[in-house]
Amino acid sequence: MNLRDSPFLTKNPEEAHLFFIPISCQPLSDEEPLPGYREKVIKRYVKSLISTYPYWNRTLGADHFFKPDATCQVNCGVSPSPAVPRDDKPSQVVRYLPNLAVLNDFCASEQKTKLGFWAGSPNSDVRKKLVLFQKDFQEFEFHFVEKLKGATVLYNFEKEIYRSKFCICPRGETQVGGVCLSESMAFGCVPVVMSDYYDLPFNDILDWDKFSVILKEDDVLELEKILKSIPEGKYEKMHQNVLKVRKHFKWHSPPAKYDEFHLVMYELWKRRHIIRY
Repeated sequence: MNLRDSPFLTKNPEEAHLFFIPISCQPLSDEEPLPGYREKVIKRYVKSLISTYPYWNRTLGADHFFKPDATCQVNCGVSPSPAVPRDDKPSQVVRYLPNLAVLNDFCASEQKTKLGFWAGSPNSDVRKKLVLFQKDFQEFEFHFVEKLKGATVLYNFEKEIYRSKFCICPRGETQVGGVCLSESMAFGCVPVVMSDYYDLPFNDILDWDKFSVILKEDDVLELEKILKSIPEGKYEKMHQNVLKVRKHFKWHSPPAKYDEFHLVMYELWKRRHIIRY
């Protein structure tokens, strides 16, 4: 909807820098499809686009982009088609929380009385380590929940997030069931990214070191020590930067200036001349 109604869309293929592929990784029907069924459907769809619009395949897929759903990884679904390049890097899709109302008074740093917070499903190795060593983290609030959507987690633990200086964002095996980057920042909480494989959003636009803590998954045992070693002055700067950058992770419809939609468009625009087959 936002792209369709924006000035970034053109009906002239000669003016287009990129082509959007309107596909979804959601199930194609209520029934569980046969193995490979979804890939075959998408492959046929892409081939139909190529035959109908020859200009659409002018780079054999190098100038195509699509939006992965929260239920799939970056490398899902479209790989069987020669027209769509596949990204095999083991990265994760970082979720965004659209239209989260933020009460700025509760985001003030003086309200932060807990060192760290995390709530979510222990569905990855690093999250399971947090379960094992949670007793060692006396200044943290951890809540291990199963099969809860992110919005439910946020509703249940809103006050705990507000009073935490850092929000732990450990890698998960799925994109649901935990408090992640954008949710943390919306509540004025400095995110602590614990993953060896995250491709952080807008990392060629935003300097993540200025508003987050980035750790390896093996740093679990040193987590409390690392966060306590951050000088208060540095934390204050990071916290203020979180309050500044969180607008870039909020989705508006229609789009608002400097919101997530516009940063995505800017990211694509930056790549318009470097895409080669």
